[in-house]
Amino acid sequence: MKTPVEERIQLYDDNLNEECLEKLNLEFNRLREFTAQLVDLWDKSEEIYELLSQEVSRLQELYAKCAKIY
Repeated sequence: MKTPVEERIQLYDDNLNEECLEKLNLEFNRLREFTAQLVDLWDKSEEIYELLSQEVSRLQELYAKCAKIY
């Protein structure tokens, strides 16, 4: 059987553990949201890279045509 002091210590520990778990859960959710944003940015960067690549190809073709004319 626990003494009143031991019971208070146990209650204090339980509260700390619950508080820590809540904070960890919040941080985990923030990390999950941040990761989702990074994935979105990565997908967008791939799209932008593809568009820029197409534009470079188009400009190279235009340059080649102009070089033939002059």
